[in-house]
Amino acid sequence: AAKTGIDVASLEAEVAKRDVMATVGLLYMEALRADEAVKARQADIDLSQQLLKLAQDRRTAGVATGLDVTREEVQLENNRQRHLVAQNEQESARLNLIRALGIDFDVRLILTDTLKFVDVAPEKPEQALAVAQENRTELKAQANRQRLASLSLSSVTSERLPALSLNGDYGWIGVKPDEALATRSVGLTLSVPIFDGGQREGRISENRSRVRQEAIRMKDVSDQVSLEVRNALLTLGSSTQQVGVAQKGLELALKELTFARDRFAAGLATNIEVTNAQTSVARARDNVIEALFRFNASRINLARAKGELEKVF
Repeated sequence: AAKTGIDVASLEAEVAKRDVMATVGLLYMEALRADEAVKARQADIDLSQQLLKLAQDRRTAGVATGLDVTREEVQLENNRQRHLVAQNEQESARLNLIRALGIDFDVRLILTDTLKFVDVAPEKPEQALAVAQENRTELKAQANRQRLASLSLSSVTSERLPALSLNGDYGWIGVKPDEALATRSVGLTLSVPIFDGGQREGRISENRSRVRQEAIRMKDVSDQVSLEVRNALLTLGSSTQQVGVAQKGLELALKELTFARDRFAAGLATNIEVTNAQTSVARARDNVIEALFRFNASRINLARAKGELEKVF
């Protein structure tokens, strides 16, 4: 039982290790998302500056009003404000990642990966569940807890058995060495446990209850693993589709912006259409970033659920 307890402690340490790995991976993805948000806000600023120059040139040519210029100036300042917020969130995400890594806060992190989409082979729930049953450390730890409870019950129950012990002693007795006499004793003791005030029966009942608890907990852990795997598969499938939809939305928003800018340049419309298109582009960029983050986070969650974090990245 004591040896099994050591195995349980070792497996629990492995569970904590894998939890830390998953946490750091998700925080890394959040830092990448913050980086992409800063880039998106800078792209919004660059676009606003181009459209502001277009509005100013058209006002100089007498085909636009001061209101058109003011609208673009407002849009530019709004984008600058959003850029500042994104920079603050970027630094905060890096601090959270540094804290999870356990390194000094003065370290300047350089993230070598990017928030991107990769092809993931489709996987059936049965396959993923089989891998999880084989690899999840939580299941192994709980199986050892069950064995520990059974061994502890067996140990306490065995205290009912009689115990036979043999004792022996040999030595010398006397005042002076030359007058010492040999002394020896041999004893055989049979101990039959009969009365202990009910303490043994109480401990037996307690350990039986622990065995039942661990069996129930094993069912709960197994169900939790199954739930995590199925949810991760659903999220991965949904986020994969979201990436495609978001990228298509960004493509259409950029096309809308091109049409609106051309109409404004040709004098066929005011820049209200342009500012609305700008807003659509910014929203579409955010949708792409969020979709890519969810996709990569779902990959980490699925790997965690299957017990294969080391194989993901």
